Amino acid sequence: MTHRPATLRPTTTRRRLLHAAASLGIPLPAGAAPADATCSAFPRSQVRLLPSPYLDALHTNRAYLLSLDPDRLLHGYHVQAGLPPRAPPYGGWEADSIAGHTLGHVLSALSLLHAQTDDPDARARVTAIVAELARCQHQAGDGYVGAFTRRRDGRIEPGRLIFEEIRRGTIRARPFTLNEGWAPLYNWHKLFAGLLDAESLCAVPQARTVAEGLAGYLDGVLSTLDDDRMQTVLGCEYGGLNESMAELAARTGNRRWAALAARIDDTRTLGPLQRGHAALDGQHANTLIAKTIGQARLYELTGQARYRTAAETLWEAVTRHHLQACGGTGDREYFTAPDSAAAHPGERTCETCATYNMLKLTCHVHAWAPHGRHFDYYEHAHINHILAQQHPRTGMFAYMMPMGVGAARNYSTPHDDFWCCVGTGLESHARHGEAIWWQRGRDELAINLFIPSSLAWPERRAHLTLDTRYPRDGEIAVTVERMGDRSPLTIALRLPAWSGGHRLAVNGQPVDGTADPDGYVRIRRTWRAGDRLAYTIALPLRVAAPARQGDTVSFLRGPVLLCADLGPARGEFPYRGPVPVVLARDPLQAVRPLDREGLLFQVPGADGPLLLRPFTPQHDRLSAPCLPCVAPEAWTEDRRQVLQRQFAPPPPNVPLLDRIDPDDPGSQARHALAGRGLAPIRRLGRPGWAADSLSVRLETHGRAADLQIDYYDDDVCRLFHILLDGQVVATEALPRRNPGVFVTRRYALPRALTRRGRTVTIAFQPAGERGVGDIYGLALVPA
Repeated sequence: MTHRPATLRPTTTRRRLLHAAASLGIPLPAGAAPADATCSAFPRSQVRLLPSPYLDALHTNRAYLLSLDPDRLLHGYHVQAGLPPRAPPYGGWEADSIAGHTLGHVLSALSLLHAQTDDPDARARVTAIVAELARCQHQAGDGYVGAFTRRRDGRIEPGRLIFEEIRRGTIRARPFTLNEGWAPLYNWHKLFAGLLDAESLCAVPQARTVAEGLAGYLDGVLSTLDDDRMQTVLGCEYGGLNESMAELAARTGNRRWAALAARIDDTRTLGPLQRGHAALDGQHANTLIAKTIGQARLYELTGQARYRTAAETLWEAVTRHHLQACGGTGDREYFTAPDSAAAHPGERTCETCATYNMLKLTCHVHAWAPHGRHFDYYEHAHINHILAQQHPRTGMFAYMMPMGVGAARNYSTPHDDFWCCVGTGLESHARHGEAIWWQRGRDELAINLFIPSSLAWPERRAHLTLDTRYPRDGEIAVTVERMGDRSPLTIALRLPAWSGGHRLAVNGQPVDGTADPDGYVRIRRTWRAGDRLAYTIALPLRVAAPARQGDTVSFLRGPVLLCADLGPARGEFPYRGPVPVVLARDPLQAVRPLDREGLLFQVPGADGPLLLRPFTPQHDRLSAPCLPCVAPEAWTEDRRQVLQRQFAPPPPNVPLLDRIDPDDPGSQARHALAGRGLAPIRRLGRPGWAADSLSVRLETHGRAADLQIDYYDDDVCRLFHILLDGQVVATEALPRRNPGVFVTRRYALPRALTRRGRTVTIAFQPAGERGVGDIYGLALVPA
């Protein structure tokens, strides 16, 4: 079926950005590459997905998007503007001080959906939402529009107060709070991005008016700050706000927004990247990736090399040294030491927002210097993380993609979560068609992703289709349905670096298909309607052994991550079954196929054969994508016990006066466990707590006591105080790097305080950016 391309304004290209830079009077460096030397993805309106799991994901996402009530998402905007709300708010984050962030994501997702499908309902909803935002902004009278609030001294206060304080020079910034507001600049970035998408993808001009009004308010606040105070403000997460301001400058030609974009430059984290140095260990992954996309936009706007250096340095560091098996990154949202990702298995690895932003960054980096390896990474993360993040039956989203043995995915609920990864999930599954087809100049067409789709190319009066079952098999067919331009055209097909071979044929006749150094197989000819290009990629079974973890392996078939299937998920964790261990000297040679399609495999295990299957569809099953591998002669009962202890905490080995059980709600209630941001967690199977601050009541029985706490011995960048009845008795930094190991610390307590009564209150208060360390055991022991 032929789809009529939507008559929409295309997204801003590098050519437009460079033209805008010239109109703004921003100098380009000598020798800067002209826009024609780069490549770019075809506009989304010219690409249509064809039946495949990607189109299924888009339809599932559409159903959820259109089930959301815009008035509930607008609740906070109406209230903060002094207008009567039309509906109650949703729950989860939308009922908290970060309210409003989801609306920006919804605007972007609906706009992306309309661009790829011409969906009139999506555009109508975008138009209506923008009109309501304009009404809220008009009510404010000064450009302000927002839904977020802040919690201060037990009160909920309007978010506007944050910026009125900043205008007066009063700034209290932490990594995720600004003057007690939950990342308000991050929140506004989502709104700006949604408004800009509404303008470019849905042709809603009012969206730019709202965006410029809000940008004017923000600039009016930030322009009062000197550089030092500006850097203090930027110590709080701001998403890709610099990207939005660069985009606004490109569209409007307004130097004011270009200057603001350049000023939103966190020198503490971005400065090293601009100098080509990536020191990522301990940094919040998504925060850094998002602001680096802003650096990429600034390079495209100004041509200044330092911005490009930052973007390319981060991309290289993450993809070479910080990836988990699924293509995601981070442990509990933070980068770990280089080449140590496999040492951090657990149920809270790989925040989806970070992968979403890495795919965006990949498109920028690829456009400047195209190479197939960019999309080797993109494809791997797209298949094994992004597709895995959406539950195909419910349309809900996973915040994290757990790499731990037996860790099930935790999906959102329709109305009561609205995490950040729900927002990026809504966008991710409206983007599946955006990076398939690329153009280099007028006479080269590059195919970077093998996703069934069609391309309309008006400049060449052409229409092409891509048909495949990839990655189930390696057969890919490109058909020229129409070709009005009879001049020669090169079709460049990405050849993955892992491929074991390839074949190429045109209209059934084999042709030479030597791969070029940039990772593409090219064929140039005068194409005619009816021509069929057949491309076959070998999909070898292979083993990835993460650096520094020589006894841990992951299996892949082509781009598809495999995992050990450990049975249905029923909400249990830690995994209580036998430790899944591969017993083999050569794990690759030990694998045996179980089906003709090459999707099911078997490998010898310590307690019987392990079944390997693709990781992505394991939505409701327990899995192990990273497996210990031991030679049969080295497998001993001692080795088994070492691995088994990863899944169950050891019993206390010292006499106890009192202990709170992390796995027992009754124990927690009896000990008056409380805290800000308190949440139960598990790492390597051990239960514990994460919290911004925490307190608990323990019994001393009137005896002298010491405090005993279990930590994860790789929980770095923490700094916090430990208090006994309000008195600081210790300050802890958790400086060690020892992944996969828990450590017990013992703290001497003032004898007079522990003896004076039968109970004491132990409290933990943050003293640094990352605050209180995660706690996996808490007890009083005799002194």
